[in-house]
Amino acid sequence: MPDDVWNHIEKLYQAGQYRKVHPYIKKVIEKNEIACLKEYMEKRQISRESKKHMITTHKKLLYLDEEFLSNFGIVLVDEDIILKSFLPSHISVPLSKLEKLAKVSTNVSLIKKIETLVKRTRSKTMFTLNGFDLDEEEGAGTSMSVDVPAFCLAEHFYYRDKSKEENLKEDQVAFINPVSLKKNTKYIIVSATADEEIYQYVFGDRVKFYECRKAKYKGVLNQ
Repeated sequence: MPDDVWNHIEKLYQAGQYRKVHPYIKKVIEKNEIACLKEYMEKRQISRESKKHMITTHKKLLYLDEEFLSNFGIVLVDEDIILKSFLPSHISVPLSKLEKLAKVSTNVSLIKKIETLVKRTRSKTMFTLNGFDLDEEEGAGTSMSVDVPAFCLAEHFYYRDKSKEENLKEDQVAFINPVSLKKNTKYIIVSATADEEIYQYVFGDRVKFYECRKAKYKGVLNQ
């Protein structure tokens, strides 16, 4: 794959403009016969039309749309998705990039959120800000180095002071990328580490917790 194509795809993902990736790939294929991209799009189409069982990763699952998930009666998740995917899905952005973003953006809510954030970092390390939904079209062209939609949705922030962290070249702000499970999809999460209190805090009343009884061991394990 040409470097410029791959770099542009990566930038779209980094900027949170996920819905623009596949239209971009389609345009590239129309102009240039790139075998790996063509194969990817063909396989993607087959998977979207399939009514059979499908195995995917936690990360991919979080970004599948509800229309596609409606093809399946139940989504079975192996292991604790909060511990494995929600918490590690954090983003750290240099404060200087956010300040530059505020100067070039025309979105009033985004500008206000950045200005409030900058003020909070002067007195607090951890703080919360209200999240809001930014349409991808509104965020288009604003920044290709900051996941703007994720920043807008984020509510919990952590200020990273370069004077207090080794190998940190400039002050940064970290936040958890707000990911969630689809409301109209039924999930069964099988895990030995899932904490009932945490799951109820994250997902509310939709959670039903079942404790599995100890299974009797059968057979012999040779080591």
